[in-house]
Amino acid sequence: IHELAQKITATKPEVVFLLLCWERVDPAHWLVKLNKLITLIEQSIPHTKIELILDSVYQYWIDPCTIKDSVHVTFIDFFADVIKLDNVEHVTFIDFFAVLLWHRVVELEQSSPCQEWSHSNKNFLFLTGKPDKINRIRLLYKFHQQHLLSRSTWSLFHNDYYKKQCRPLLNELTDKEYTEFINQHICNPDNVVITDKPNGTIHYSGVPFDTLLYQNSVFQVVSETSFLNKLNLPVWITEKTWLAILNNRPFIIAGDSGALKKLKQLGFKTFDQYLLVKDYDNIDDNEHRLDAIVKNTNYWLSNISNNVIQIQNDIKHNFQQFCQLVNQNQIKLTKRIVANGLDCKT
Repeated sequence: IHELAQKITATKPEVVFLLLCWERVDPAHWLVKLNKLITLIEQSIPHTKIELILDSVYQYWIDPCTIKDSVHVTFIDFFADVIKLDNVEHVTFIDFFAVLLWHRVVELEQSSPCQEWSHSNKNFLFLTGKPDKINRIRLLYKFHQQHLLSRSTWSLFHNDYYKKQCRPLLNELTDKEYTEFINQHICNPDNVVITDKPNGTIHYSGVPFDTLLYQNSVFQVVSETSFLNKLNLPVWITEKTWLAILNNRPFIIAGDSGALKKLKQLGFKTFDQYLLVKDYDNIDDNEHRLDAIVKNTNYWLSNISNNVIQIQNDIKHNFQQFCQLVNQNQIKLTKRIVANGLDCKT
């Protein structure tokens, strides 16, 4: 924190923007550090304005121990006694991953989004990223059990680290069966470049991507970053969901319980009315929710053509809504830049 404060204050800026957007981290783990950083900045350059840019996941972070579910409480209300709001000029909440994806794909043109959807495609798309989550390696195994992978384009990245981390998620398999399953299903369908970290983990932000992955899929099962069922944590929507919408795909979400409700609140169509288990997003038990996702996937492979016109309209609506969401976020950021006398163009 001291080193960061020194770097920030070295040029004696008139305004400092502090951002926390990339991960969903309990504010209890970072608010104290934030306050310390703000104090150090003020001690060095007392007249500098400080602004916070936070991911929208923090906007309604509710502590179930002190606040009833029925009460609508904002981040500012709840943490007013913890964060030094008197010393913060403004707090801006943005849908960070939507803005980031738009910037990389549309503005920087790092990939070309798929423009059209065809119900005649035969396969669904299932990209797993870091595999050591129940909605990734275990969901892939459940698709395998139901013989659905023959109609899927999937990804599975693995190394020694993930072989160990994923093992408890398939504990019904013997070691031999587990190894065979992994070896038979490792797949990188678009040959993306994966970054290996020193601790054995991997990183890939979803961009650039191969447009053909989306163009050749009839729908996508979106394996979101989180698959929680605890109502005390806010639903987290990341680039994984936005990628499906930007590429004009209908989707089934394997994410936090309540993800569809969150998307509807943002104005998006969620396709659950066309599925067999329409309330799959509200199932608290993780295993049962995975099973419902598998049932819906199997059902949609055979029945998605029953609602072609409606789904096509929903896809178009979602793309337009995504553009509008990004625009709203960009306006919020631009206002803060202009309010501080800075140049938006740079």
